[in-house]
Amino acid sequence: MMAPTSPELGRTRVAAVDALSKSAILKSVLYLVMATIAACALTSCAGSATVVLFNDAKEPIDSVVVRVLDERLEFSKIAVGSSVTGMIRVGSDSDYHVTVHFRSGKVLDRRLGYVTNGMALRDEISITDSGVVLKPKS
Repeated sequence: MMAPTSPELGRTRVAAVDALSKSAILKSVLYLVMATIAACALTSCAGSATVVLFNDAKEPIDSVVVRVLDERLEFSKIAVGSSVTGMIRVGSDSDYHVTVHFRSGKVLDRRLGYVTNGMALRDEISITDSGVVLKPKS
């Protein structure tokens, strides 16, 4: 048996390096795909809620804070008969914690509703002189 000549030996080495490079590239692509899937899975667990607040009271509202866990949605200066809309991130199942400060100094503080992570929600909340209620879904 004859030993490979110099050009044949070079081609054999190049083929071995190409196979190694392809393997490394495929492994890198696989890790990238797995990391992307993991990132998507983590972020899709967090949904969002569109919150519409209605000032159904007989006096103006100075400020409202809506909380879902550590997330906050803040509004100020809501006239009688007006509404405001905002979005809040929902990272886990929870409820709304609504704190209302009226111009007169009166404060309402209420926990209501139920929000579920992973879902896009739309809730309407009515603020009256005596309470904060979740409007029924139509």
